[in-house]
Amino acid sequence: MGIEGSNPSLSEFICMNQVEKKLIIFAGGGTGGHVYPIVSVYEYLTNYNFDFLYFCSEGKIEEKVCQENNIQSASLPLIGGLPRNISFELVAWFFKLIYASFLAVKFLAFNKQFNKHKKIIFSTGGYGSAPVLLAANFLKIPYILHNLDSHLGLANQVFVNKAQVLTYGMNPLANKILPSNGAVMISGNPIVKAFRQEITLEQKKQISEKYQLNLKYPTLIIIGGSQGSQFLNEIILEISPHLIKENWQIIHQLGSKQFEIFEDKFINNENYKPQEYITDLALLYSVVDLAITRAGAMTISELIAKKLPSILIPLPTSAQNHQFHNAKFLTDQGCALMLEQKVLNAKSLIEKIDFIYAKKGLFKLGFEGINSLDSAKLLGDIIIKSFSS
Repeated sequence: MGIEGSNPSLSEFICMNQVEKKLIIFAGGGTGGHVYPIVSVYEYLTNYNFDFLYFCSEGKIEEKVCQENNIQSASLPLIGGLPRNISFELVAWFFKLIYASFLAVKFLAFNKQFNKHKKIIFSTGGYGSAPVLLAANFLKIPYILHNLDSHLGLANQVFVNKAQVLTYGMNPLANKILPSNGAVMISGNPIVKAFRQEITLEQKKQISEKYQLNLKYPTLIIIGGSQGSQFLNEIILEISPHLIKENWQIIHQLGSKQFEIFEDKFINNENYKPQEYITDLALLYSVVDLAITRAGAMTISELIAKKLPSILIPLPTSAQNHQFHNAKFLTDQGCALMLEQKVLNAKSLIEKIDFIYAKKGLFKLGFEGINSLDSAKLLGDIIIKSFSS
């Protein structure tokens, strides 16, 4: 199901906005996977005459991202993830949720800047969205839920019944929890502009110089998530001497905490390039030959955008094993290989690296069979239409 009707032109929408001010409220955070899709939708919607507000959890990544992208924000107390066992921590969590929700209601109902705006909430889920969506139900503010993975996240499960629209970033698994009256559709996951743009010769030269890459030799990039993966880092350090002998250049993002742990174990070789955190990943994805990564939803979307062959190692503790299903989607298309962590060892990883590099042309062809949606535009248009529904 989708939302019917043609999209308004920019001039038509500006005229509509002269009558009534409209506020788009963003919710969702805790990890970059929940935050960056919002930035992508925001980039598209800035073409229209909206006001924007992002509810951030104190101290989390969304606060920094809002500052970097000049998105007006309001901070709510951090509630953290829901404890899964009956305990004092669970009781304390509910009190934190109620308090954060009260602050969201107070802001939305009485803030002088926005209290007369017509409002819609766009949420990407995560525990940071719960207070905002609870406030939305109390104040009867309509909301749209975007689910990054094939399984429906916990926050989205709780609030999906009254959603105007539920969108999926990946083909959904069988799901009996649906909006009672809202639409359901597959939109893909919106990614920031940098991943949608072709790299120029000048950018290619600059990124190669920055990381001291010789493009005559194969380059491998390892991303264990923004916080890094101790398991993956240990394997990479074990196999790096072998890869270097085979002329591989290795760009290894470890995460800040992991970087400190492994710093004294780094290989002293110009072909091994450890990084705490990579800020220009879109450019690097354009020049490397192969990626080894976890299988978060946004990682999958970025690999698709850059048509980069990969070895995917799903996080075994991901909720409802969703990273396994994400990885399976890409492997079924012939774009990647999957290695489950329980059977992964140095030998099997080297074998997969050799195989996929030898066949990388075939793996790149696999991307041709994946529909490439402009997800940011699609979701932005859904938000626009929802104001008039």
